[in-house]
Amino acid sequence: MIIKRFIAIILVLILSLTCVGCSDSGSSSIIYFGVNEPPKTIDPQSAGSVTELMLVKNLYEGLMRKDIEGNIVNGVIENYSKQGDTYTFTIKNNAVWNDGTPLTASDFKFGISRALDPKTHSPNADCLYCIKNAKDIHSGKMNATNLGVTVINEHTLKIEAEAGADILYALTTAPAMPCNEDFFEKSVGKYGMSFDTVLCNGSYKMRKWATEDFAMRIIKNTNYTGDFVAKNAAVYFSKNKDYTNLECLEKNYVDLAEIPTTDYVKAKDKGYKLTTLNNKILIIGLGPSYTKSMRNALFGSLIAKEDFSGFNSSYKYANTLFPEFFGFGDLKDINIYNPQSAKTLYNVEIKKFDNAAFPTDTIYFYGDSDTSDIVKCIAGHWQQNLGTYINIAAAESNGIAKSYAENGYGIGVYFVEINEKNTNQYLENFSFPATLKNDNNNLQNYIFGNSYKIPISFFGSCFAYTDELQNLQIDSIGGSIDFSYIIKE
Repeated sequence: MIIKRFIAIILVLILSLTCVGCSDSGSSSIIYFGVNEPPKTIDPQSAGSVTELMLVKNLYEGLMRKDIEGNIVNGVIENYSKQGDTYTFTIKNNAVWNDGTPLTASDFKFGISRALDPKTHSPNADCLYCIKNAKDIHSGKMNATNLGVTVINEHTLKIEAEAGADILYALTTAPAMPCNEDFFEKSVGKYGMSFDTVLCNGSYKMRKWATEDFAMRIIKNTNYTGDFVAKNAAVYFSKNKDYTNLECLEKNYVDLAEIPTTDYVKAKDKGYKLTTLNNKILIIGLGPSYTKSMRNALFGSLIAKEDFSGFNSSYKYANTLFPEFFGFGDLKDINIYNPQSAKTLYNVEIKKFDNAAFPTDTIYFYGDSDTSDIVKCIAGHWQQNLGTYINIAAAESNGIAKSYAENGYGIGVYFVEINEKNTNQYLENFSFPATLKNDNNNLQNYIFGNSYKIPISFFGSCFAYTDELQNLQIDSIGGSIDFSYIIKE
């Protein structure tokens, strides 16, 4: 332990010395942030997790960006004009990548084109569907040459929107970030996956990325010529193997951390500032091999709203398809919990299975102790109401839990993060006829009555931080943080 502390002190000293040269303006302070999940990539077109998107926000700057109040303002552009559905953007003449390479209109077209290339598998590509022909190109129905993005010259980009669409918000999102084609090709399939394959243009640049014992440092980008120069020298991201994020706060290893909701009360009692979000959805899925009637029997005996009063967390009962921040206030509440009807339906359906026996004995789940409590409650209901004994087991990852819900006779409970206010992206988690996509109440009825996956609960991220941090703003949906505004006193 003494050796570890000594090494930590040396690292801090090295980082401090490293940042002296990058602190020509603003504070020389270093912000320490404890993350939940280390990033796998910082490729803006491939980033999907909260940590990945947070790093993209700080390492890249788009044509547009958000200011500290959340308003959409100019990013790397001098100005833009709009005529009908066509936007023309003028990029600043002195805009460069962090290595000094000029930033051009072609970099933005290449980045947007990569996101919409089906081979990229960009998790947030549908944020760009407001661009003319983007959706059909992404689905493979149309050739990429039809994309409504045109390079006029080195510093001028024209973007055509779908009829009546506003594209400005989309241009602040990760898939709209620039990508230097020459640098991308030289990365040989590893773009954004290591220190040497990250080229950025934002308020910060990469200084270190250790992947095995995760630690990442981003420092003030001295080649940044925009209006959002970082007010601190650096941000140090880490994931401690020996301590929880709350314990790291208590030991002064970090200034800010994402903590599980189960630690909320403890963190509050210790005097930390707290911000909670509702940007996650807990989903249960039954393998598609189950009949519709068997799924309805199991879902009908799943869990009741009253059960949530016994959970010590911010988990909320999902009696609608969409969480509140989507703004669909006219949705009718759905209560599918009906043990009597579920038992009658179950008795009919179980006879159709081999030996009239239930084909699985385990619910696999991923999450914290609150998720475990919810799953225990579900298993208890199925045993009490249906006479079916079900084991529960923690999965090693969220992806593994999800796979049980999508392959054969499996039951999985897993969560989905919502990083953008994008209903198209959210609805991809469920199955339904395309004709219902814009009919919220009937769509909701269909999914709860016919889909093999339904939401159980809405919950969210929780951030705890010290009072040394000023101007900390956390995006109310994705939980992303723009560190360039933060002052550490």
